[in-house]
Parts: sequence; C-alpha cells; structure tokens
Amino acid sequence: MKNTIWILLLFSLWGLSAAEIVPADGNTASKPGIINVISQPENAEIFIDNQKIGNTPFQFSVPAGSHELSITKKNYQSFTTTIHVDEAGFHEFSDIVLQPKFGLLSVNSEPSNCGVFLDENLIGMTPVVNYQIGNGQYLLKLKSPDYLPLVNNLSVNLGDSLNLFYTLDYAYGELSVTTLPEEDATLFIDDQKVGRTPFHDSKIGIGKHTIKVKKEMWIGTETEVIIRSGESIEKTLTLTSNFAEVTLKAENSKLFIDDQYKGTDSLFIRLTAGQHYFEARNGEYLRDYQQATCIAGEKETLTLNPQPQYASLTVNSAPPATEGAQVCINDSLKGTTPLTSQVFMGRNLVQVSCPGYNSQSMELTLDKDEKKNITLEMELYQGSNLYKADRWSSYKWYGLAGAGLCTVAGVFCNMLGDKAFDDYDAATTSADAKTYRDGLENWYNRRDVCYGVSAAPVVWFFYSWIKEIHYSNKSK
Repeated sequence: MKNTIWILLLFSLWGLSAAEIVPADGNTASKPGIINVISQPENAEIFIDNQKIGNTPFQFSVPAGSHELSITKKNYQSFTTTIHVDEAGFHEFSDIVLQPKFGLLSVNSEPSNCGVFLDENLIGMTPVVNYQIGNGQYLLKLKSPDYLPLVNNLSVNLGDSLNLFYTLDYAYGELSVTTLPEEDATLFIDDQKVGRTPFHDSKIGIGKHTIKVKKEMWIGTETEVIIRSGESIEKTLTLTSNFAEVTLKAENSKLFIDDQYKGTDSLFIRLTAGQHYFEARNGEYLRDYQQATCIAGEKETLTLNPQPQYASLTVNSAPPATEGAQVCINDSLKGTTPLTSQVFMGRNLVQVSCPGYNSQSMELTLDKDEKKNITLEMELYQGSNLYKADRWSSYKWYGLAGAGLCTVAGVFCNMLGDKAFDDYDAATTSADAKTYRDGLENWYNRRDVCYGVSAAPVVWFFYSWIKEIHYSNKSK
C-alpha cells in the first residue's frame, strides 16, 4: 500500500513538471512566466490553481496561460483573481491588501502600566497597541494599585481600529487632623485607632468616614468627612476640658491626692471634675486633709497645714537597780528612766537598755492627748535565757573550730604518710625500706586518730546549736 502511494506521488510531481514545459495543447514547449506576489499583511499563503506555491512575499515561475491566483491568511478575508501569464513574461502583484476579519484595539491610560482586561481576561499592560479582537460586545476593565478600577462596555466591528485613552481615579485622598486647645489626642477613623494628633495620612480611602478624638480629662468630639480622589482635607476638632486646675500647698509636707502620693511642698495638677481627697503629711503621724469638689474649667488653690498631734508617755524600768536605763522611742534616744516625754500619737516603739541587763522593748499605740505610764521589767543578763543562748553560741563555734583543727591535722598526717610511702617505694636497701614503712604506718595511724577525734567536736557543734536555739526562743 505504501509503495503504491509513493508511485502515485512521483507521477503527480512528474505531471506538474511536465505542465511547466509542455503546453496544454501538446504542441512544442513554451517558456514559463515569472510571478512576484507581495501582500499586506505579509506571510499570506499563495495558491495557483488551488495548489500552494509559498508565502508572501514570494517570486515563482508558472506556465504561460490563464491561472487562478488565491491569497489567504488566517483572520483575513481571502483574495482570489484570474491572471494571464505571458510566455517568458514578468508579472508583479504588489497591491494586494487583505481585509481583516477582526478589529484592532489600542489602549493607553494615566497612570500607565495598568492591567487591561477583556471579560476578566488579562490582555496586557498599558499601553496596549493593536491588539486583535473579534467583533462583538466586551467588558473592558483597567486596574492599577492605589487607583479605582475603570469599567467600560466595548463594541467591536470587523475592521475597526479603536484607540482608547482612560484616566483612572486615585483611590485615596489626604487627611490632616489637629485638635484645640491641645494636641496629643487619640484619633479614631471609623472606630479604628490610627494615631495621635497632629495627624496626617496621605492614603485615606475615598468615601465617607467618621473621625473621633479622645483625650484623658477632656471631652472628645467626632465628625464626618468625605474623602475624594486626590483631595487634601484638613480638620480641626475642639476638645472641651473636663478637669479643674488645682494648686496644692503644704510646707515641708508630702502631698497626697486620693491616697496617691503626688509630690512635696507644692504642686500644680489637673484633676477630673468631681470630688477629691487632699492630704498633707509631715512626719508619720502628722497630717492635714481636706475633701473638695472640683468643677471643670475652674482653678483652685488649696493650702494644708499639718498640726502636731501629741500624746504623753512616761517610761519606768524595774527593778530599782535599773533606774537610769537608756530610753529610745522610735529608734531615737530620749533620755533615761524614769522618763516623761511628748510623743506623736499613733504607733510608738519603746526600747530600754541597761548594762548587765537584757534590753526590753514594747510597742504601743497612743491617741491624741493621751497620757500613758509604762514600766518595763528588766532581767539580769547573767543566768538569763539570753545569757545561756549566747554561751551555747560560743560553745557551738568552739566545737566547729575543734573539728576544723582535727581535720587539718588529719590531712597533714595523711600528706606525710603519702610522702613516706613514696620514699618506701623508691628505697634501694632493705634497711631504708623498713624505716620508711614504719614511718608511713605511724603517720597513717595518726591520721586515723585525728579523723576519729574530729567527730566529737562536730557532734558538740550540733548539740550547742540546738541548745542555743532553745534558749533563744525562751528569751523572747
């Protein structure tokens, strides 16, 4: 079967070649003519008598006579005509223009480099030049970052050449916000916190927005703004004070407002409208206070004057032998027993000390103008629980020192025993070896004695420690 196809093909080629040199009427051979075909657009297919010859532009020879010339190209209308070729003649067809079966679309934009979509299919970025498009209805869309999409309906007919230019609207505007009479207010746009005043943003989405400002001790405000493409909007919002300005003074005193420390001597502060508690303290037990109502927008000066508030305290010591003991009140030496002293009302710590006796202390709380008489019983140091605790404390350290000395002595004997062992190991005579061996055994025996003896002071250390704790607790 394949051989038959090749034979038929060879006969066809031979027949075509013969047609070029043998006239149709069978008479003597004639010389072919030359044809040169040029078309717009180029690369169109050339057919002679329905046989493809090549693609334009192309020059070829054909037998003299009448022939059918066809020029075809995809998406273009075909061109067909009858030509007469003279023997050995030259014929040129250079004015063949094929009519398109499509339209041409060119799109440019401001800004450039916008995506161009036909029915949601991207065809390129602007500028798009001579994009071939079939006839019909299309949805044309241009997109670019920071710009609003542009949508347009497009109608295309065969042969149309559309050259379109579009300007896209910027998707943002600028917004600047300031506040009076003070800045540094928190700014919200559409209930989203965006910063503090003064505020500026060059990329606020176009459309209607609600802007609101808040600040501590101020009554905020809000308004609406309409942002248009590329426009710059400036807004100034007014804050209404919700505080009073208070000056608080108290000489040589610590100042408190609502139980919070604020400063000393004098201060200027803003307080939210309402009732507040002011206090001045001069010393732990001296104070003056005032409760006041602050009105928004008003200024007020308050002066506090702490007055001493005293009680009377008489301190005695017993037994009589302790008369003249030193008396400290709140860690300050006030005199000797018997002692009568003016003290601050409130909590007071009294301490009495006398040589040969254990110190005694007492904590007591006194009211204003109260008179108090106290006697502190003092105990002889010798024979007291405190004395015993101190003595056992000394014993404890003696035990620890003894254990340390025995341990050091044991280590020293061990070192000398090791040296004697090295000498024994290096001895060259029997006499020397016996001497060194006796020496190392002697030193190692002493080491063992020292280590054994050290156990006794260790036990004594812990025993003394326990006794010290026992008597210390009893002395309290």
